[in-house]
Amino acid sequence: MIERGTNQVDLKLQPGWGISGTVSTAAGAPLPLARVEAHPVEPPVSLNETGDARQQYVPWVPLETVTDQDGTYRIGGLDDGRYELRAHADGYARAAAGRFPVRVEGQSVAGIDFVLQRGLTLRGAVTGRPPDALAGVRITASQERLLGGMTTLDLEGRFQLDELGPGTWTVRAEEPDGRTVERSVTLETGQGEAFVELNFDPGFALTGEVRSQGQPLVGSEVALVESTRQYGSARTARIDQAGRFRIDGLAAGSYKLMVAEPNGVTHSRQIDVQGAQNILVNLNPPAVLAGTVINAATRQPVAGVNLVAIVVDPDAEIAPGAEEAWAPAGFTQSNAHGEYRLEFAPGASTSLMVQREGYEGFGLPLDLVAGERRGGFMIELQPK
Repeated sequence: MIERGTNQVDLKLQPGWGISGTVSTAAGAPLPLARVEAHPVEPPVSLNETGDARQQYVPWVPLETVTDQDGTYRIGGLDDGRYELRAHADGYARAAAGRFPVRVEGQSVAGIDFVLQRGLTLRGAVTGRPPDALAGVRITASQERLLGGMTTLDLEGRFQLDELGPGTWTVRAEEPDGRTVERSVTLETGQGEAFVELNFDPGFALTGEVRSQGQPLVGSEVALVESTRQYGSARTARIDQAGRFRIDGLAAGSYKLMVAEPNGVTHSRQIDVQGAQNILVNLNPPAVLAGTVINAATRQPVAGVNLVAIVVDPDAEIAPGAEEAWAPAGFTQSNAHGEYRLEFAPGASTSLMVQREGYEGFGLPLDLVAGERRGGFMIELQPK
C-alpha cells in the first residue's frame, strides 16, 4: 500500500530460466531470423478472485527473440510456469510448439523445435450485411492454440489471410457489437489458396426501451447472451438519448438481457426470442447495503476489499463443470476507513462475494429486496 510521503520499493532481479530449440523448414534447412514468442499461460480465475475483473486484469506481455543463422533460439528470464511457444517467419505459416504448453519448473528447457510449412492463402467474402456495416467487421482464422491471422474487409466485403498452415481453421467474422458468424475451412499442403464465404443471417431484431425510475436510462448499454452459455461473448448495444436500443440478427432462443447503469448496478432478466419484438425494460430501484469491513484478528478496518453482489440461478443450464450460473449485480470497494456502500439489483437468489489479497475470501446470501436500504452491516475478514 502506498502511504503519504516518500515510499521506497526494493526490487531484486532473478536470472530466471530459459527455453531453447531450433526453427527449420519442412526440408530440414535452418530458418534464420524467425520470430519465436513465449506467452505465459494465465491461471484460471475463481469466483472469489474476480472482484472487478476489468480493473484487476493485467495483460501478459510475451517474451520474444529471433533465431540465429543456424536456426537456433533461446528465450531467457522466465519464471516457473507454463508457456505457449509460437514461431513465425516471412513466407511461412505460424506454428505452435507441440500439443500442450511448455512447462518450466526449476530449470531451463531445451529441445523445443519448430518445423515451419510454406504459408497458404485464404480468400473470402462477408455477405448479408449492408455496405455501411462492413468497415467494423474483423476477420480471424484460428486453431485450438494458435491465431493464424487477423484482418479487416475491403469496401466490397472481401478479405485475404496469408501465411496460414495446412489443417482445419475456424474462420470467424465479428461485428463491433459482438455478432459473429464462423465456418471451418481445411487447407492442404500444395493447395496454394482457398475461398470461404461468411454469411450473416438476417435473423430477428430485438428493440426496446430502458427506463429507470420512470425516466429513460441514458449513457449506458445493454448486453445479450444466450441463456445456455455461461461463458462466451455477448451482443451489446448502446442506449440512445431516448432510452432505446436495437440488436439485429438474433437466432430464435432464450437469452439473458443485462443492463448496466452508470453507477455500476447491473440488472438482468430472461428474454425469449421467437421473432422480431419490442420490449420495455423497467429497472427497479437498487438495494443498498452499507457498513464496515474489519480484520477479525486485530479489529482494525480493512481498505481495498472487493465486494461483489451476484444473482445466482441454480436451475440454469450451463457449461459442463460449472457449479451454478450467476450474473453480476453490483460492485464496490471499501475505503481507507474500511467503509463501503454497495448498490445492487437483487434477484430471486442473491449472494455477496468478499475478497481481498491476504485474507480468506467467502460468500454469503443477501435477502434485501429492490429499494431496501440496510446500514451498519459489519464484515469480518480472517487473515490467511
